[in-house]
Amino acid sequence: MSSPTDSNHSMDSIKQHAPPQPFTPAEASIVDSYGSWDAFCRVYGLKPANPDEAVEAYCIVRQMARYDSPAPNSDNAASP
Repeated sequence: MSSPTDSNHSMDSIKQHAPPQPFTPAEASIVDSYGSWDAFCRVYGLKPANPDEAVEAYCIVRQMARYDSPAPNSDNAASP
């Protein structure tokens, strides 16, 4: 028979955690490609329940979105 703390621990492990800020569409697309916010955090060895680690994960996804987005006027750069 499991103790109440065992069942609470298992509930915490399946609970979905929210990111520290709302995502832009580009950020949401990146996180969705991992399946969920929790899955994204775990891939990078971070715990979404830990506020400091959730912020670190958010910074990672924000930089990924910035890297993937085209530079402003990038189409015009090659034009004469």
